[in-house]
Amino acid sequence: MGRHTEMDKDAAARIQSVADRDPQSDTAQSGFDTRAQSAADRHADEQDEEDDGEACAAAFAPGANAAAGPGAAG
Repeated sequence: MGRHTEMDKDAAARIQSVADRDPQSDTAQSGFDTRAQSAADRHADEQDEEDDGEACAAAFAPGANAAAGPGAAG
């Protein structure tokens, strides 16, 4: 099977630009530009959720507060 690449905002913007330049194109007529933008938005949201999860996991990892040292108020 072929390689799978997630739709990103830049790719969606290029697709939208093509559809805007030629409203009679297959891209514009099929609604692919709208679907591409939707996919890019979903992908960005998923990336944000993953980033939030990693930050949360790092905050609660053993030794995350080691810089505070023993006896530090907390």
